[in-house]
Amino acid sequence: VYNGVDLKRFYPRNYKREGITYIGALTKEKSVDTLLKAWKDPWIIGNGPERSNLKKLEGKFFGYRHDTEEILNKSKVLVLPSKKEGFGMVLLEAMACGTPVIARDIPGVNEIVKNDYNGFLFKKDSELKGLIEKILENENLRKKFVKNGLKTVKNFTWEKTAEKVLRIYERVID
Repeated sequence: VYNGVDLKRFYPRNYKREGITYIGALTKEKSVDTLLKAWKDPWIIGNGPERSNLKKLEGKFFGYRHDTEEILNKSKVLVLPSKKEGFGMVLLEAMACGTPVIARDIPGVNEIVKNDYNGFLFKKDSELKGLIEKILENENLRKKFVKNGLKTVKNFTWEKTAEKVLRIYERVID
């Protein structure tokens, strides 16, 4: 049973979309350098032990922020290049905000992102730049990812999570 997305906080707003964005911890396993090497000046939201190393590469570093729903709504694409990830809640939050996603094809993440349905999955670092360009250049593809991302999120609301927990309890009790 997964955590739910707060749809009262994360929903599409009519903002100008500008950034290619990463939101999360700045640790080695998050592989943020993959994005910094693939794209000029991405928005990097978060803190961690790798911050000083990553700042040597070109990016806009914003530190830890409480307004991630605002940032996601101002982002053209959310990129999650992690080599290890428990679940990737930020992917669902991005989808809930109508932001297309690109993520590394790893367990947990590939339970959320279905390649070429609600986002892109990549295996090799060298694929990332081309996938970002595809979303930016193809409005129909972007709209498809947004529409299917919003559908995906409906399976990860707090209401759905509560229903799943209740069913588990009912099975245990019976």
